[in-house]
Order: sequence, then structure tokens, then C-alpha cells
Amino acid sequence: MDEAAPVDDLGICNNTREEAVKFARLAKENDWSTIILVTSANHMKRAGAVFQSEGIEVVPVACDFKGIGKADSWKLIPDQDRMIDLRTWLYEKVGWTYYRSKGWIRLEALPKK
Repeated sequence: MDEAAPVDDLGICNNTREEAVKFARLAKENDWSTIILVTSANHMKRAGAVFQSEGIEVVPVACDFKGIGKADSWKLIPDQDRMIDLRTWLYEKVGWTYYRSKGWIRLEALPKK
């Protein structure tokens, strides 16, 4: 293959919603309706919902499964990795609530399960 794939730069995005808005404009200009969304497994639910709320159909490709597969027994004082997992989980839960409160995630725009 002798031609390079095009690369589009969205510029600086301060958050996932800003990225979705900028990408929605780019998708409309190029007549794209579906994208492959690659992001951390922990962030996929919120990122996918934001892009779908902007009218973009998403094929999720999650990566970075850091919180999966830990089956240690319960401990009174969790180890550092478990505290990082808790922080990541809380960050996404608070982020989801904040994005919903701003109208950046619209449940009616999400596919029905």
C-alpha cells in the first residue's frame, strides 16, 4: 500500500465531551456514521455514551483492562493497586453523573439493550 491513511487532528480537547463534539463535526463533513472507538475499558461506557449522544454510532474496542482479573481475598487494608482501581471506578462514576447533569449524556440517544 503506497498511500498513507489520512490523519485528522481535532486539536486540544479538554474532556471527552469536547472531543465528541469536534469529532461529530468532522464525521458530518466526511459523511461518517459509525466509528471504531478505542479507549480504556474503564472509560468506554462514558466515552461511548458521549459519542452516541452526539449522534455517532460507536463500535467499542476497549483496551487497558487493568482492573480485570484480581481475585484476592478480602483484606482490611487494601493494597495500592486496589486503591487505584477504586479511584478509577469512582472517577468514572462521578464523571458519568456529571456528564448526565450537564446533558452531555442523553439516555434517549443510547441504544436500547
